[in-house]
Amino acid sequence: MQKILPVILSFGLASLSINAKATELTNLTELNLNTQLSLESKASAQGTDVTLVCFITDTSKCTGYEFGASTKDRCCAEGYCQDACEFPKVAKSTCPYDSNYVSGCQCPSDYVKCLPGEIGVGPSCDGKYRECRSDACSGYRYAPSSSECPYGYTVGETPFGSACYHCRSCNRLPDETNCPYGTTTASDGCGGTRTVCAACTPKPDVDPASCPYGVENEDDGCGSTHMVCKGCVMGGDEGCKGQSEPCAPNQKQEICKDCTGMNRYICTDKDDTCPFGSKKTCGENEIQIGSAVTEAGSACAVCRPKTCEDAGLMSTQPAGQVCSTTTFAGQTCYLDCQ
Repeated sequence: MQKILPVILSFGLASLSINAKATELTNLTELNLNTQLSLESKASAQGTDVTLVCFITDTSKCTGYEFGASTKDRCCAEGYCQDACEFPKVAKSTCPYDSNYVSGCQCPSDYVKCLPGEIGVGPSCDGKYRECRSDACSGYRYAPSSSECPYGYTVGETPFGSACYHCRSCNRLPDETNCPYGTTTASDGCGGTRTVCAACTPKPDVDPASCPYGVENEDDGCGSTHMVCKGCVMGGDEGCKGQSEPCAPNQKQEICKDCTGMNRYICTDKDDTCPFGSKKTCGENEIQIGSAVTEAGSACAVCRPKTCEDAGLMSTQPAGQVCSTTTFAGQTCYLDCQ
């Protein structure tokens, strides 16, 4: 690009070695300076600066524009009134005198509009981009409803960071096995049911008041303990219901061990019946010949019937004798026999 640089020369009389009067300076233009002393040093090569020499007295145009005009004015005069373009736009054409002034701005020729589903890469120029890439989303671009994703959703990102919602597929929960406390049913997470282990129901505690032998702890079947009635101790007898104190002397006593391990005394009244062949007292017509004792300790008498002999009489009449008779103990006795 060729530039023309005006150089303003102020010639004095001495520098021109002309002794003419100042009024004669204007005649210099007639000395073949009608070309305005165009001491142009023009270069034939394109892009070489050209120096133009103008007199200070020149009031006409010098190389086609008014003397003293700015570069901006020169550029604008030729249609380059706009400042340099902002990136990424480029100039339609540039002022030949100053590249900071352009005729207008436009998008680079390789910028294109992105298709639906694509995202532009890099700076935008009037909605166009140098490169477009796919921003595909295989799910939803918005949070889906429960009817659209009955099992919920996860949130992912497309290659360019926009949200993409994906429905979760249903993973059925498995059945449970080896259930020590039995089984029951529960939701399988997919609208059906599955077999699950039942919770352990611990055995209840007993009421201590109902336990005659006290209480103790046992496994409740769920890894803990519960209160139960104590059972019968070894050697104990659940039927042992006697009293805790020994029996009275006039009672028979049996000893047993109850289920707590305590001795119990079973008492019954002793038999107060006189042994066989004895009685409490002898009768009026009896005589005591011995004694006995009942089980209860009472005295008994061994008795026999009184005889005539007990009274010094005879029970029978001697043969050949005649005897007197009398009654003794209900018997006929003989006496005074001759």
